[in-house]
Amino acid sequence: MADTLASPETAQALHLPSRAVSSTRRKSWPKKLVVTVAVAVAAVILNMPLIGALLTSVKPAADIAQGALSFPFLPTLTHFVDVLSASELPMALINSVLISLGSVVLTLLLTYPAAFAIARLSFGGSRFLQFVSSLRLMPAIFFVIPLYLLFGELGMLDTIYGMIIVNTFVQLTLALLILVAAFRDLPREIEEAAALDGCGILRVLTVISAPMLAPSIVAASLLTFLFTWSEYLFATVLTTSDATPVTVAAAKYAGSFELAWGEVSAVAVLSVLPPIILCVLLQKYLVSGLTAGAIKG
Repeated sequence: MADTLASPETAQALHLPSRAVSSTRRKSWPKKLVVTVAVAVAAVILNMPLIGALLTSVKPAADIAQGALSFPFLPTLTHFVDVLSASELPMALINSVLISLGSVVLTLLLTYPAAFAIARLSFGGSRFLQFVSSLRLMPAIFFVIPLYLLFGELGMLDTIYGMIIVNTFVQLTLALLILVAAFRDLPREIEEAAALDGCGILRVLTVISAPMLAPSIVAASLLTFLFTWSEYLFATVLTTSDATPVTVAAAKYAGSFELAWGEVSAVAVLSVLPPIILCVLLQKYLVSGLTAGAIKG
């Protein structure tokens, strides 16, 4: 209550003197400055490995031996040119994009109607969602050998669509939990009113519910993309060359006898660049989507 009365907007609405408003602003800016500096320092510390890799990737080979944080140096893009022109990294990046986007599309096609059925039609009973959620607690290594044998029989080893199916299977649970929470947070009366106006279930899902659940859909899509992009275990076992993602291709640069730090750092920067860009662009949707249903009584 005290904070509300002390805010500049409230003071102006109550016709308080401008001197009181300016005094409140003078008292608040040091606190904001301290918080901003603390967040900036924490961000730099937490991202120090990425910063070191970025600096190393643009250093000449002769300056890398002096340390990742050594200055000054003349920036160069030689390492990026080398890994993009004389390696399998470009194809691995394309594979990762195809696998990640395919997994997002297939995951949404499966989980969006399933979340509606669970939240609105009580599909599977009260324990069904808990059972599905428990599958994510199982270690991934538990599924590797059965999937390898199954894919070998079906001719799906080292294929893009095979990796899309695997990653969809792995990320299905998380997306389902997010969308079920979003449907439960959405007032049922909106869908009932649409049904009274003659909308079928398909129209309700696509025209009525989807726009209102957009933050949660984006959050589920973004998390599916990120986890699929960074998946390593299944990609190592189920791919060899044609469908190798960037995580497996990047690991090949760490040789047993010699480690080219410039090329390794360039590969690391290129491999994390798409997820970082997506997170920055879709951050607000991710936060609002993940908090759906968190405060509903």
